[in-house]
Amino acid sequence: MIDDMTIEGMAECVKDIIVHETASLFFKSGEPHSVILIAHSMGGYIALALAQKHPELLNGLGLFHSTAYADNEEKKEGRKKTIQLLKEKGAAEFAKNSVPSLFGPVFKEQNPAAVEEQISYSCNFSAETLVKYQETMSQRKDRTEVLRTATVPVLFILGKYDAVVPLKDGMEQCSLADVNYIHVLENSGHVGMMEEPIETNTVLLNYLTNTCRYAPGNAYT
Repeated sequence: MIDDMTIEGMAECVKDIIVHETASLFFKSGEPHSVILIAHSMGGYIALALAQKHPELLNGLGLFHSTAYADNEEKKEGRKKTIQLLKEKGAAEFAKNSVPSLFGPVFKEQNPAAVEEQISYSCNFSAETLVKYQETMSQRKDRTEVLRTATVPVLFILGKYDAVVPLKDGMEQCSLADVNYIHVLENSGHVGMMEEPIETNTVLLNYLTNTCRYAPGNAYT
């Protein structure tokens, strides 16, 4: 938890980390340097807010199971129910109900232990923090304009069985960016880095290699 738990507030946190890490650790001049930012799910909402306010910090933007759309009314109602569940029964009950839906059917059937491990891990979050996350995501702005005006290559990684960011929504947004890379993980839900790690790593490496190659004057992206 931080003082400003809005999407914009968390984007400022990420900005401070980028400035600190690039200026103090990598570059003798002490100047902040632009980076490629790849962000998953809620992280993508934060990355889009960062791209909107501080585009000079980015040489590339990756949306991994994420969306520039704001929540529609149906999604907001779902978040209200989730908040009520968290307040009444806590993080453990929330994790037991929500985590399995993050995975595609093949992975759930073949890797029940991994799903249970993720449920156990998610129980470590406080209910208060999870409520704040749900409220923050429900209140976020539509940022499709960030994609339309992007001057950097944008990567979209989508899951065929993603129940959080439906494939249809992801495909609709892909054409908004002038330069885009699109990959659909055929056996994944919302956590392709766990469900299809080898393919995910290949996609990320290809994107990073191509984007670094054309980043102007940036040998350390």
